Amino acid sequence: MFKVLSATKFFIVIMIYFVLLLGITIWSSTADAPIDISSPHALLFLKIVQAISVLVVFIFPACAFVLFFTSEKMNYFQLNKLPSLFFALISCLLIVCSLPFISYLESLNKMMSLPHAFSGIEQWMKSSELKVQQIEEAFIKDRSLMGLYTNIFVIGFMAALSEELFFRGLIQRALVNASKNVHLSVWITAILFSAFHMQFYGFLPRMLLGAILGYLFVWSGSLWTTIIVHFLNNTAVVIISYLLGSGILPPSVEQMGMESDKVTLAWALPSFALTLIGIFLLNRIKRSTILS
Repeated sequence: MFKVLSATKFFIVIMIYFVLLLGITIWSSTADAPIDISSPHALLFLKIVQAISVLVVFIFPACAFVLFFTSEKMNYFQLNKLPSLFFALISCLLIVCSLPFISYLESLNKMMSLPHAFSGIEQWMKSSELKVQQIEEAFIKDRSLMGLYTNIFVIGFMAALSEELFFRGLIQRALVNASKNVHLSVWITAILFSAFHMQFYGFLPRMLLGAILGYLFVWSGSLWTTIIVHFLNNTAVVIISYLLGSGILPPSVEQMGMESDKVTLAWALPSFALTLIGIFLLNRIKRSTILS
């Protein structure tokens, strides 16, 4: 019933699905559906819906695409290979060190504005982003232990697994196979990854994060690398927010990358330097592995 598609046709099929998905996301962002996010039961319901939605939107379709239309089947995602322990460790350190710079870039992104002729579009962008931020903040500000555990599962694990499976494992691999251009594939996927989040004033830092994840996937040859790093990035935000809200960590920690408006150049510049060093080291590790 189903047949293996060529690399180009497979990519076209995936992009048609992505465009439809993005259209539904944009349409849903214009709907006004008031939810009492101050209610613990409502928050728990939203988290359950979030976990189910990523299964339906990202994981199930991605698995169906590779099972029905590729010869590699589930091996297409490159989950059958583990990264070296050293590569994984450096990758995790890289993402931690990059947090202040990425947050500082977000503060610069927030200062951008569209020309007056596009004021209507800008207002819609701000309104859409505000809705997303309100839900995210409600999740993060849940100070109960149960809230912490569910946040780690939904924001940390489920988001990392689903987004890496769909964006790096499916879209980026399909684009690499179709274009034969790794750099183009990494950056286009990073742009799509950032655009889908519907947070326009965080577009640049999320695109950069997506590009870093894309290169980690290419250099390690294993999707587990990006899943681990993505999980670490999201979970670090969840845990640090919990510790800050509980008074266990001092507010000064926010300057290290938690709050974009509070990160100074004194943190951003060393973070940028360490990020470049980490990228250089990982590239060298990749090259030495290929040459050995």
